[in-house]
Amino acid sequence: MRSIRSQLRIGRNAAVLTALLLCSSILTGSCMFIPALLSAMDTKSSGKGLDSLPNSDYGSGEITGQDAQTALREIDFLMFESNVASDTLSLHLSVKDPASLGIDVPDVTLGEVSTEENEKITSDYQNCLDELLRIDYDSLTREDQVTFDVLRYDLEEGVALSPYYYYSSSFNSITGIQTELPLVMSEYTFASRSDVEDYLLLLKDFYRYYGEMMDFEKIRSEKGLAPTDENINKIIDSCRSFMEDQDTHFLVTSFAERLADVPDLTDAEKSDFIARNQEMLDKYVFPSYQLLIDGFTSLLGTGKNDGGLKNFKDGDKYYELLLQADTSSDASVDEIKSMIENEINSEISSIQAVNYDAAFEDAYNSYDFSKGSVKENLDFCKDLIGKDFPTLPEHTVTLREVPSQLGEYFSPAAYLSCRVDDPKNNIILTNPTALDGYNNLLETIAHEGYPGHLYEGVYHSAHITSLYQRTASFTGYSEGWAEYAAAYVMARSGYDQELVGYVSDENQIFNMLFPSRIDIGVNYDGWTREDVYQYLEGYNLDMKDYADYCYDMATEIPGYYLPYCVGHIETANIIENAASEYKGTADLEEIHEAYLDIGPAPFQIIKNYIGTYIEDIAKAA
Repeated sequence: MRSIRSQLRIGRNAAVLTALLLCSSILTGSCMFIPALLSAMDTKSSGKGLDSLPNSDYGSGEITGQDAQTALREIDFLMFESNVASDTLSLHLSVKDPASLGIDVPDVTLGEVSTEENEKITSDYQNCLDELLRIDYDSLTREDQVTFDVLRYDLEEGVALSPYYYYSSSFNSITGIQTELPLVMSEYTFASRSDVEDYLLLLKDFYRYYGEMMDFEKIRSEKGLAPTDENINKIIDSCRSFMEDQDTHFLVTSFAERLADVPDLTDAEKSDFIARNQEMLDKYVFPSYQLLIDGFTSLLGTGKNDGGLKNFKDGDKYYELLLQADTSSDASVDEIKSMIENEINSEISSIQAVNYDAAFEDAYNSYDFSKGSVKENLDFCKDLIGKDFPTLPEHTVTLREVPSQLGEYFSPAAYLSCRVDDPKNNIILTNPTALDGYNNLLETIAHEGYPGHLYEGVYHSAHITSLYQRTASFTGYSEGWAEYAAAYVMARSGYDQELVGYVSDENQIFNMLFPSRIDIGVNYDGWTREDVYQYLEGYNLDMKDYADYCYDMATEIPGYYLPYCVGHIETANIIENAASEYKGTADLEEIHEAYLDIGPAPFQIIKNYIGTYIEDIAKAA
């Protein structure tokens, strides 16, 4: 159970993957994935949002003084432990030494899919919320008040989302668990023989786990929530791609490579492990993908809704909660619409102001924003940010390539989050397939590396004491910071800024803003494909292929682009407003420090605290 929102929405259940794998572009959506405990909860929607939940007031004051802080820490650890210890893969990827943190190591498993488990989880959330609200808020330090606010927000959100459990799926053609799970397994590190044994048991668990997930998909189908045949076929195609080249499969080759990290392993032991790995793949993993192919094939023809969530009962109510969860924003859907429309109009005006003459056209048609190799771009970004960003503790970065079998289904790059107790070791994955002919590598590496996801993760490891905040999924916050980080680098990249601005505005409009607005139209307002055509025609755009792409994305993965879009707007606005308000009293480095010191959180919490954090940092300087 990687995070509350992940646990209660099967579509984001691969919480560890989504929280551990922070990506640009198409997984860029994050980007955070592990199979959390999947289950099925058949309850009727109350239609209540976060603000209408019971116990919405701050702590009653029963637990005061030092006891208040102690109680908060206990709840924070409980929520952290439930995030990372519900399955073996989450725990291994999130924590290097569970015993040192007092975490009980569970039996080896990818997670459980059951109605009973889901009902227990929802009950546990409500119990934690009740206990949290017994704490006297005024007895807490400011940092602990932030933690209290974050926990309260997430617990209420989890309870509110629980009736909509069947409305989303872990399977899709872009961020689906069938693609991300094996990729993360290929990054499973071996520091001991026991790590290898646990890994082999996880491979053995694939067939059971995917079988239970297919049972869940069949229940969704019975409830009229199955995907369309087009989307089912995309999932089937990705499963078939995974099964190609089995003799040289990346789960074969990467396993042998990782064995080199196990100390004092004899040649005989290596050979035995390699043979057992092959056995697990042949008996359980590859057959589990055939099970998915057969299972989804049996669902063809059962998906009756080729439109958005609006067409399902209470689908618009679920979408409201989905946006709050994914964007880290408490803005209403109508407010987000206005936010996006204003940004579209602003960036169109900027584009129209450019003198698009022959020279500019030549520059536009030939631009390549890159400083060379991936490492050279990463080094450039790291050197560039020294003036305006706080110094990071010592750490390392390893660059790895995505296996070729997954190239078609993976983003250009992704940051694999560091362990909570081992922030020194960080990994950035790059996708040679997606980067072939790619002309904006610098921006992508800034998003994933410095001062984007990698920087954020390493900084928080040294400055945020709440273990829950550091491991929970706040996609809007994280992607908003990474988008802001990329824009910062590009503004200081040394490239012609009129060209950089034009390319950025164009990318924002077509790769984020229009898709996000169309997503809301399709899933909240009930737009048809024809409505999308007409919406774009209102901007004098006759682009039916593009309109079809946006419509198909909105129906396959509702809300996919919104964390990037809303996160970027909210983050930029908060930092720009702070720079204006505190001009002359706080510099940009101090504002960045204050923003990051609050930690991963919904934006309304950031807004509540940013002023006092800046003032304290400026006074201490």
